[in-house]
Amino acid sequence: MRNAHTLRTQRRAISMKKQKGAVAIMVALLLLMLLSFAALAIDIGNLMVARTQAQTAADAAALAGAQCLYAQASNASCNNASAANPDWNDSQTVAVSFGPKNNVEGAAVQLHTSDVATGYVNVTNVAAGVSQATVPVASGKIVPAVQVTVHKDGTDSNGSVPLYLAQMLNIASLKTSATATAVVASPGTAEVGALFPIVMSQCLYNSYWNSATNSPKLATSTTDPQAANNGTPIPQTIGQPYIFGIRASYQAANCNAGQWTSLSSANSQLGSDAIVGLMTSGNASPMSIGQPIYLETGLNSNAFHNVGTCSQVPAGSAGSCAWVTVAVVSNVTGGQGSTPPIVAFGCLHILNETGSGSNAVITVQMGNDPNYCKNSQMDGIGPNYGTIMMPRLVQ
Repeated sequence: MRNAHTLRTQRRAISMKKQKGAVAIMVALLLLMLLSFAALAIDIGNLMVARTQAQTAADAAALAGAQCLYAQASNASCNNASAANPDWNDSQTVAVSFGPKNNVEGAAVQLHTSDVATGYVNVTNVAAGVSQATVPVASGKIVPAVQVTVHKDGTDSNGSVPLYLAQMLNIASLKTSATATAVVASPGTAEVGALFPIVMSQCLYNSYWNSATNSPKLATSTTDPQAANNGTPIPQTIGQPYIFGIRASYQAANCNAGQWTSLSSANSQLGSDAIVGLMTSGNASPMSIGQPIYLETGLNSNAFHNVGTCSQVPAGSAGSCAWVTVAVVSNVTGGQGSTPPIVAFGCLHILNETGSGSNAVITVQMGNDPNYCKNSQMDGIGPNYGTIMMPRLVQ
């Protein structure tokens, strides 16, 4: 009996040892799995944070560089007050220098010229990249751009993403990168408050706008080419944008005419005082290319006279109309009360108003100066008629 009892005891002891060994193995395996999940949770989470930070850095650098695609005296960081447009070199330099202003994983981002590409991009196919050899097209879909790539993949001084627990899984490093493309484009939509309440016919705009260079046509003589329309001939300065007049549509032919507008698609006849109010408030709702815009009836001479006053107020001041964004329409031959479609948004430098009554004329020049023609209340993509949007990111 004793031998049998001893044998059973020994067997139980052996079984318990086997069970303990199995449990130890299971615990080890479970611990490895838990550590693996922890590694994934911590290191993959850290990778996603690094990816987001890299994208933020790329976005910021691209936008900073895009601000310098056009020469402008008001932005000293661009250093390109007299540069040709687009200014590829300065926009690249500014984008590179902006890198260290952002961090990824606590380290300042280092950008190199090889990380910043400048050129034209097709906004309908950004993935194709940028090229300075691409010729812009009238549709406005191929526009100047700055494309920035921030590496966190071990290929440059930014290194790779730090590891915490993933090394236990024999993972040597984690890598990420981010690319951003910023453009300065001509708008297709005027947001609330963007427009001045006058339209001009497309053929009048084309008479003084050089679509080949996307800039105002320059006077080649001192003779006023529109003297008959202006009433009193306007002396021209050779080499400067033409000065010309805009008269009411029933006082001038289509290619010499503009008209006051309610900045609305609907028939919304306004009085002269209401139009004067729109000179400050602008359009009450967004207006886009292709959308009809209502032409006001009547001369509204008081509106003409107010232009003479507000155009003398320094640009940027409340109520100033020295530099404005206007809707360019297909034609004004339909007369007052018609609703021609918007074809573009242009920039006008309003100099003054002359004449009286039916002889009232607004004297203007075409504009494309980024110091005055850059409108923060514009969106979309449209043909280049001088007005440009603030730099924006495209996907």
